[in-house]
Amino acid sequence: MSLKTYAVAMGNGPPVTRKGHIVTFARAGQPTVAVALYQTRGGYNADHPRTGRSISTFDQVCRFGKAVTLKEAKDSLLMMLDDMKGDEALRRVADSYAVLNPDFP
Repeated sequence: MSLKTYAVAMGNGPPVTRKGHIVTFARAGQPTVAVALYQTRGGYNADHPRTGRSISTFDQVCRFGKAVTLKEAKDSLLMMLDDMKGDEALRRVADSYAVLNPDFP
């Protein structure tokens, strides 16, 4: 999975750029959603690349012990989007923000 660059909205300044692994998910009859995973000390944090907003609910980190791998983070994220219907919640929240990166679903 290659890294892609996207802008991230900052609460107290202009947007900054970040590189992340883009994970896309589509449920039958629903629009596609994308989540960016970027590496941190304990694993991977999540952003919604279309709006440039952080989605801490989807962070995949281990505070104590071995860091979460990219495969583990992606598998867990896809389970959250599918089994827990996280894609629907993500779309509802994302619709309340302006689009910062229109190239992402």
